[in-house]
Amino acid sequence: MNIYKVGVLFSKMASGLEGRLEVAEIIRPIRDTRSNCAIGKLLLGNRDYNNGNVLVANAVNHIGKKCLVRLDNYLRQGINMPFANFISSSIPDNPIIEDLHGLKPEDYLFYGMWTKELINGNYPTFNEINNLFDPGKMGSLLFFKNRAEKAVIWLKNFRILDQYQPDLLIEKNHKSSHDGSKVILIQSRDFLTYLKGYAREKDISLIEMEPLR
Repeated sequence: MNIYKVGVLFSKMASGLEGRLEVAEIIRPIRDTRSNCAIGKLLLGNRDYNNGNVLVANAVNHIGKKCLVRLDNYLRQGINMPFANFISSSIPDNPIIEDLHGLKPEDYLFYGMWTKELINGNYPTFNEINNLFDPGKMGSLLFFKNRAEKAVIWLKNFRILDQYQPDLLIEKNHKSSHDGSKVILIQSRDFLTYLKGYAREKDISLIEMEPLR
């Protein structure tokens, strides 16, 4: 997402919040009706910061609901409110989340099902992806058709990998040092089964991103 959609400047978030996955209750839209942002209330660990209030992008269709949000590393100047991105309106069956502790960036992986046809074999652009999923500033992204075909990786640039080991590629992506969200897009249910197995083995939470439209 382009954070300037809300028409304001942002500054660095207080240390310790950025990248966390939390549950927030979406309370009300902001006054600017042109914006897709809403005010939410964190229900998990960081209530002591700004009374738990948070500005959540892409949340105006979820007023009154509890949602998963990813806290970004920016604050809105003048309001002093953490900025977050809507991830899902479905809270997964996860004891850590249910116990209201939230998840640190190293404790989860985002994935999304890409159901759109790849026209002429062309992979989607970042803009096309952000129209469907918006977990905040994406530092890296992996795209897998299935385990047998080529993989695509976006880090600083677009690369197609003919030969790769999925577990090593996913682990390298997950452990990369950038502060953006780390995303995996898949096109097949068989790769989802593999991904679930990988998450169990590494003891991390696999979080499905809900499409925005």
